Amino acid sequence: MAPKKRMNAWRNEITHVLYGIHRETFKVQSASLTRAGVLSMGSVDARVANHLVVHGRDPRLEALSVFHLFEVAMLPVELCGWESASVIELEKKAEEMRLAAN
Repeated sequence: MAPKKRMNAWRNEITHVLYGIHRETFKVQSASLTRAGVLSMGSVDARVANHLVVHGRDPRLEALSVFHLFEVAMLPVELCGWESASVIELEKKAEEMRLAAN
């Protein structure tokens, strides 16, 4: 059983993190993408939503259609973080959108 467990661990490894502005709240949210192509995003009420990205589809477009994120930035897990320049830029855009909406 050890090889199967290792294979599952490999398939479930997060390779990219996607950051985008939520369409309704204008807040920056993140989603993770695994080697197996599963896009996951947590919600405020502690639920996790998973979506399988079909081979050949762009995960950024899937985040737009499934999780209602736009202006999506996709970063390798090694370079991701809330202090990333891409995320800081998204935070500024989101703040401008919140102010414009009010």
